[in-house]
Amino acid sequence: MNIRPVRIGLILGLLSIFFGIFWVVYITAGHDDVHDALDRVSTSAVSEAGMSDLHEEKGHGVPGHHGAVSEADEGNGKPHDDSVSEEAHEMLAKGHVHAMGLGLLTICVSLILALVCLPGWLKTLGSIFAGAGGLLYPFSWIIMGYRLPAVGMEAAESSIMPIVGISILLVLGGLLSALAGVAAGLFLKEHSH
Repeated sequence: MNIRPVRIGLILGLLSIFFGIFWVVYITAGHDDVHDALDRVSTSAVSEAGMSDLHEEKGHGVPGHHGAVSEADEGNGKPHDDSVSEEAHEMLAKGHVHAMGLGLLTICVSLILALVCLPGWLKTLGSIFAGAGGLLYPFSWIIMGYRLPAVGMEAAESSIMPIVGISILLVLGGLLSALAGVAAGLFLKEHSH
């Protein structure tokens, strides 16, 4: 087995797995710091929305303010929505899961490509596609997790769609090249007998 054509894919797969390991250590060991950061993003977004409401009301001659700021003013003055913070933290954790899974998938695709009879450039391209897509996709979950408290679920999801689309196309390209290699090997073996 010649792994030279797929070495870049193997490296990308290993990088993805290492990133997944370090990311879960970071969000687990720094759980409180991560939640504080998410709360700061949420607080900042709520304050900006409240100031916007205040300016609108002053423009209409209505004194005072309402909405998110008045909710923040109740209690300790710091808005804290545990459900949003927990949901955002879950998305950050999914970055770890996807990095690990897609890293392993990239390694498998690269090893399959190393075994099949395809031109070297196609093996290289397939393993790079799988590795690049597998390394890029987990970042979409991480970005969405950090954006969720500030902009809400719908806006957070739509902001990552370009990354998701490119990642999925790249991973599919790698998978299809491995499938083509396996199918070609099976088909050629059948006709050679």
